[in-house]
Amino acid sequence: MDWLTGMRRFNNKYYEIFEPTIDKQHLELLNILAKFVRAIESRSKGTEIENMIKFLEKYIQEHFAYEEAEMIRLDCPSREDNVREHRSFMQKLLSFKNELEENGASLELASRIHLELYMWFIGHIGRTDKYISECLGKKARMTQVKPIERTTENVVSSPFKTLHQRKTANAPVNPR
Repeated sequence: MDWLTGMRRFNNKYYEIFEPTIDKQHLELLNILAKFVRAIESRSKGTEIENMIKFLEKYIQEHFAYEEAEMIRLDCPSREDNVREHRSFMQKLLSFKNELEENGASLELASRIHLELYMWFIGHIGRTDKYISECLGKKARMTQVKPIERTTENVVSSPFKTLHQRKTANAPVNPR
């Protein structure tokens, strides 16, 4: 199994941010990346590199702007780190674009773009963007009308409760 197939399988769990627009945009990037990988494997690098860079330029404008606005709205403490990583990625994309214009397409350039996108998915989306989920949860907790009081009666069956019940049901009575 290649890494892209593996990332697709984990997409709903590991890479999901739980913000519908951001998740949709991340999935769009993953799908374009899959197409790019297939193009590299079939050695049709020229047009596909240009298409990938054009897609990334558009994607960066829309996705980064939306994501950064959400982080401001949610008052995420990790916003500055996220923005810094976005700017760094933009610089790398500009470097790839300049190299493509100066030297033309090559398998080596396609491989470096592929590696950068792979690292971006794992490092940024899989780590840094996860803080957006935490901020969404914090915002939901802050706007909740009435907090739910957790008691043994209203706790949805959890593996911990079940385990506790099994232990206490089988526990010997402690005579005193």
